[in-house]
Amino acid sequence: MRQIKAENVSLHWQMTIFQRRDGAFQEQSEQLHMAKTGTAIMSTAIKSRNTAETGNGAGRHSAGKGATASVIPFPGAARSLELNIHSRTELIEFIRKGLPFKALENLSRTLGLPEREVARYVDISARTLARRKKEGRFHTDESNRITRLAMLFDDVVELFEGDIASAGHWFHTPKKALGGAAPIEYADTEPGVREIQDLIGRLEHGIFA
Repeated sequence: MRQIKAENVSLHWQMTIFQRRDGAFQEQSEQLHMAKTGTAIMSTAIKSRNTAETGNGAGRHSAGKGATASVIPFPGAARSLELNIHSRTELIEFIRKGLPFKALENLSRTLGLPEREVARYVDISARTLARRKKEGRFHTDESNRITRLAMLFDDVVELFEGDIASAGHWFHTPKKALGGAAPIEYADTEPGVREIQDLIGRLEHGIFA
């Protein structure tokens, strides 16, 4: 009997400690749970639609709220750029050559943000953006930053099981775990990207921040 009581006390103590865990992670987990629960029915319909689109050769994100990312046959494909890329080597060549301006237009549409705002997050000024639009192509360093943002958002979309609308909301919303900053605000530096990837990993595996 003493052993059983001791075990019960231990269990109660563990549950108490669990309930007092970091509030920042609990906020993240609750948001993720609510988003997944609220879009479960929608996701089923969307997956069916995307299966049909893939069969017709569609290789793009579906536009609009609740859209689901289409499948690209290699990891790190920067799907949000919506370019006809079939391998990592081809993606690297795109970056070296300079992404076409439509890549940022596609990313802007997927994120639900104006082109100027997306450009700001990848350290491209409004004047430079206007010049690149006339030229039709970005420079290599600019292309690298745009691709980095697209790949980071693709990770968020995967976290939300393909629901682009919920992923976008999470990506733009301030987080306590980031000191009140939104994840997209961390996309302009490599350490910032790693911080968001670490946060995504913790949420996926249920590990407290």
